[in-house]
Amino acid sequence: RTLQGDFLMALLRDLLPKRRAAGLPLKVVLMSATLDAEMFAQYYRHGGAHGNVPCLAAGGRTFPVQQLYLEDVYEATGYRLAADSP
Repeated sequence: RTLQGDFLMALLRDLLPKRRAAGLPLKVVLMSATLDAEMFAQYYRHGGAHGNVPCLAAGGRTFPVQQLYLEDVYEATGYRLAADSP
């Protein structure tokens, strides 16, 4: 998640009832492997979606993820940056 993404979600939530009132409903589709769908559905319901926030779940498998940083890769590979490198 990012600050920009959270800001966009707030803008979309405020925009949904205005678009519906104008006869131009807006459909928002959020997709994520780790998203708490019910939490977002509640967020949009309280923002004027009037309970019409369907959730679709597609089953699947998750795989373990190992987070590495550049320094970890340097250590694992034995890479050394040249002394005269900028």
